[in-house]
Amino acid sequence: LILKPDTPLFVRSWEKGERIQPFGTRGSKPLSDVFIDAKIPLHQKPLTPILATSSDVIWVAGLCFSEKFRLTESDSNSTLWKIRITALS
Repeated sequence: LILKPDTPLFVRSWEKGERIQPFGTRGSKPLSDVFIDAKIPLHQKPLTPILATSSDVIWVAGLCFSEKFRLTESDSNSTLWKIRITALS
């Protein structure tokens, strides 16, 4: 995940009309299609965490990671983040 150090990150639910460029692809795809392809029921979409900046979707938890934020060999000065999402009880 390549970001400027001061980039704010948000974990939130999906918003209608959002798109992502899935890892390994050239074009973008609506998040609604990502959910359909993964056979996620309509009632579960708002419960699926989305990691995003103010302008881009980075990750749809358990389903899709954005190509825009892919690490490459030239990204040697990167910090590794481990994200754990747990349900609130």
